[in-house]
Amino acid sequence: MMRHILQYQQKKSSTMPKNSFKEAFLHFIWQHQYFDKKNFVTTEGESIQVLSTGFLNKDAGPDFYNCRILINKIEWHGTIEVHYKTSDWNRHNHANDKAYNNVVLHLVWEQDINIKRHDGSYIPTLELKNRVDYKIIEGYQSLLNSPNKIPCDRSIGNVDNLFILSMLERCLVERMENKANDVLILQKRNNSNWEETCYQWLGKCFGFKINSEPFQRLCTLLPYSILKKHLSNSLQTEALLFGIAGFLEGANEEKYFTDLKKEFLFLSQKYLLKSPMEISEWKFLRLRPANFPSIRIAQFAAFLLSTENLFDSIFNNQSEFFKIKLASKPNSFWHSHFHFGNTSKSKHQATLGKNSIENIIINAIVPLRFSYGISQDQDQIKDDCLDLLRQLSPEKNHILDVFSDLKLPIPSAFESQAYLQLHNTYCVKKECLSCTIGHQIIHPKRH
Repeated sequence: MMRHILQYQQKKSSTMPKNSFKEAFLHFIWQHQYFDKKNFVTTEGESIQVLSTGFLNKDAGPDFYNCRILINKIEWHGTIEVHYKTSDWNRHNHANDKAYNNVVLHLVWEQDINIKRHDGSYIPTLELKNRVDYKIIEGYQSLLNSPNKIPCDRSIGNVDNLFILSMLERCLVERMENKANDVLILQKRNNSNWEETCYQWLGKCFGFKINSEPFQRLCTLLPYSILKKHLSNSLQTEALLFGIAGFLEGANEEKYFTDLKKEFLFLSQKYLLKSPMEISEWKFLRLRPANFPSIRIAQFAAFLLSTENLFDSIFNNQSEFFKIKLASKPNSFWHSHFHFGNTSKSKHQATLGKNSIENIIINAIVPLRFSYGISQDQDQIKDDCLDLLRQLSPEKNHILDVFSDLKLPIPSAFESQAYLQLHNTYCVKKECLSCTIGHQIIHPKRH
């Protein structure tokens, strides 16, 4: 390591340019102890021995806590603060903050001034700029300064597949936990009623991105506790959904429309349902007719009518079960219409397409099951969710195309969901230091 450090010192610039520097790099170097410890002393010449690096603090206060360090053979317990330069201590006004009184080591890239605590006592300082292998610095800067969508696109081919698979599994779990957290927030809002939560979450996902909000509002205005009483009657089920959605306002001579409106008027009075939504809340613009919200509501009704027990059905482990349920045919009216009062020129399939079905399983069924596994502290339920994703085809979009172009295999939704999380959470934000793949590129090591 010393040979690389000496070579680095001989370069024209022996310091890291601050405009490309992140304190996260020093966090990374300290956590993994990726620096030379020969003649390991503070800037004042005191000997140092690291007993425990401590834990990274992601909240306010010093950067690491529960650290144990020997300085001149005296053991210190406390915190460590990290800065680019020592003068940042004063610039950040730490001298006047009591939370920093127990800092036992100031870890910096470069010392430019001497600093003290609020009580005037000296803070031991460790300078790292001449202790870090320049290959680590160059590896980090190449990722940080990369203009490409995937910062490591030129290096990832050299990373052992084991590290890539490890990161993908981690990313997938992160993505599932993020979605599950949204489900659990909704469940709390529903007073821990899982049946209503499943219904509302599924409805939101039936709206896809464009109409997810109005769909969720529809399911909030029309409780499942009311709707399920009429699931043995398709006309009443459709009347309640279309009526609350605001699609039965105005005049229309079509028999199907008038039958729905008649049923809705009766049921809305029976249950004292709130005023229906406005048709203007639904988005039709730039949508293909097959994706109109009127068609999606009909498909949602067909799914609910085919599912006797909504909550229990969520826990079927076979993707084929959901594909059959989600492919249920809506009322025959929708095979010749895309909207009320608008007959299509030719007959068409009104059922959900294969991609839409798998999209709902990925974004609705799996997160619901995963969130329930979290709430019940059941790892088996969560593992079953990951297995279910392996049964589904990968999504197709421009983000995943970038990874495919790098010859990275995406055989199932398990990998596609993981790559989406990797891209959005790590690649876009250039959080390469927190990525197992980036870590391997910056500091290669054998597994």
